Amino acid sequence: MPIIRKSKVVPYSAAQMFDLVNDVEKYPEYLPWCKTVRILRNATTEMDVSVGVLMGPVNKTFTTRNRMVNNHESIEMSLLNGPFKKLNGEWRFVAINENECRIEFELDFTLAIGLLSGMLSPIFENMYGSMIKAFSDRAKVIYGEH
Repeated sequence: MPIIRKSKVVPYSAAQMFDLVNDVEKYPEYLPWCKTVRILRNATTEMDVSVGVLMGPVNKTFTTRNRMVNNHESIEMSLLNGPFKKLNGEWRFVAINENECRIEFELDFTLAIGLLSGMLSPIFENMYGSMIKAFSDRAKVIYGEH
């Protein structure tokens, strides 16, 4: 079903943006659709995260396994449970120089809700499609305007 691909060059280091995206517990502070986050398991290179979503008619919880890969240059996400048949994604943080990077986000998902899929897919596409902007806006708050 939908595959979302977004990228943006930001005036922050790859390490700064990795840390910001990986700080999932803070998501409810600045992602308007994210109502709850619970870390179910946290190991050195991966964590299992439960996310509660409230956007329009959508009030769902899903759980992903997030793996930190390639010396913290990317975060891979895979579905553990929730309203999806499939959800796989990746954040990549490509250093341009020490104070600038390109954030790349890719998400491939299929809802498991059958008849409601046609109605809910655009909501999830909008939600996930707006994430890079939300993270770059958050970086301005955390790291300052550059």
